[in-house]
Amino acid sequence: MTEPTAPGQLLFVYGSLRHGGSNDMSRFLPVAVKVGNARMRGHLFDLGSYPALVADAAGGWVNGELYAIPEASWVALDALEEIVTLNRPAGEYYRISGSAQVIGGDLIACQVYVANSTVMTLDRPIPSGDWIAFAATRGDETSRRIA
Repeated sequence: MTEPTAPGQLLFVYGSLRHGGSNDMSRFLPVAVKVGNARMRGHLFDLGSYPALVADAAGGWVNGELYAIPEASWVALDALEEIVTLNRPAGEYYRISGSAQVIGGDLIACQVYVANSTVMTLDRPIPSGDWIAFAATRGDETSRRIA
């Protein structure tokens, strides 16, 4: 696949927007183009039916996927994540610039939705850094929707 070159076109997804997640990107935003499987440094937390990421260059690897997002689609993604502003929303997430590593490749600049730790309780870490694998091991309704 051709990598987009304009800044802000790539999005790293690590939770419900991943393939197999409850908001699988191929269903939620079919115009998005998967660039590849990727990973980002940080800490992943279980919030019940979805995860939250705290980006941290000294953290472990968080597994995810990288997608090329058409400019007009950011509005729908921000609405899904209940983004009020791009700085510090009143909601659970905000969108920041970061970098992800495509598996087998280099670090690439991207956007990512991260936890707003001022309004979230982040007390259930996911040590594996993989939401889809973690959720699939649970015997609850969440894992059945994800798998």
